[in-house]
Amino acid sequence: MSLVRATLMITMLALAACSTAPKTSQLGEYLDDATGTTVWHLPEPAVYARERPMLAANARDYVSLAPIELSSAGRREDLLWLWTWSTIDRRDARDEPDTSTVILVVDGEPMELRRVRPRTLGRWPYAAPVNGGQMALFPLSPSQALRLSTAARTRVVIPEGNSAGEYRLWHDASDGFRAFAGLIEARAPRAAKVTDD
Repeated sequence: MSLVRATLMITMLALAACSTAPKTSQLGEYLDDATGTTVWHLPEPAVYARERPMLAANARDYVSLAPIELSSAGRREDLLWLWTWSTIDRRDARDEPDTSTVILVVDGEPMELRRVRPRTLGRWPYAAPVNGGQMALFPLSPSQALRLSTAARTRVVIPEGNSAGEYRLWHDASDGFRAFAGLIEARAPRAAKVTDD
């Protein structure tokens, strides 16, 4: 085989390997200086929107949603970060949606989430898109992360008194959700192999 052919084959194999490599750029990682916590996150959250034409022209309420992993002192915690915000001027806090319970409808199946107590970080990986709104955190299991990463369609439902506000996808972040589910899966403890002796 000639040197040119060998070089060409090596180059083609290298390019093929690059094209099939996992997208590690879909996740960010930093050390929170204030708490010593390592934070894994998506580059940007998914955004869901709800039209509010009865309140104002072109008015919408939004939900930003993304997974995070907090790692401190050998303990990992996977959470779903949620931020509710609006293009509507809400001066009355009673107008904010109650996020103590949120339902994600994943491919038609409900996934109920219950808010956990706030965590402390010096800097959150996702910024509030506007002044106002509120943040909530929900525990995220490996199976939930996998469901979200493979979903063809997801909606967010936030109960509001006797009704519910439904938010539909506005900005997709599915590549990041898949990368995050891969991170959780890679870190999951493997079951020990049972052998008959």
